[in-house]
Amino acid sequence: MAPLRTSKPLWSQPSGDWRCSGGRMFCSQVPIAARALIEARWHLSFVAKWKGRATRGEDGRLVVVDCVGVLVVPVAARSEVCVARREKVRGPLCRTAYFRTVAFLDNPSGLPAAVVRPFIPIPDSKNVRVDSERFLYLPLVPGVRRALLLSCCCCSCCLQPSGSGHSQVNRWRVLVGQTDFRHGASSTVGLEQ
Repeated sequence: MAPLRTSKPLWSQPSGDWRCSGGRMFCSQVPIAARALIEARWHLSFVAKWKGRATRGEDGRLVVVDCVGVLVVPVAARSEVCVARREKVRGPLCRTAYFRTVAFLDNPSGLPAAVVRPFIPIPDSKNVRVDSERFLYLPLVPGVRRALLLSCCCCSCCLQPSGSGHSQVNRWRVLVGQTDFRHGASSTVGLEQ
């Protein structure tokens, strides 16, 4: 029950700062396009120390392939998620977007960040698929929240001793609250092109 409780907190609730914590990943575990995104963002002397998880106090824990939700402003993202901050959070155009985490890192200024993949809506369905071609930089600001993601695999997943084994079916459902984390925020998955 704890994952469900921690996956849907209100955006207005106070929260601590995220930090990259453990779960060291080797470069070979991070997709080439994700590494290229970070390399293009900073000078060549910056060497990313990839992590497999980020934490925030007792309740907040993100691992690779988790789903996160964040309030965004309606700007087409090219390489970074345009996180809503300050007065824009209460603006009428602010909405909630969801992403799948790929890896975590501390950027050169010491702030934690994640490389994420956006979701793409599946036509005539409430389901989404992970955009396997796009990677985006997401600063792990306090407003980033874990979201609940369910596999819609049509019974093609199986249970394994290490947990559930998902099939290659790229069909997911992001569970969102009725008020979608903050009163009046509209919801979407990923970012519009």
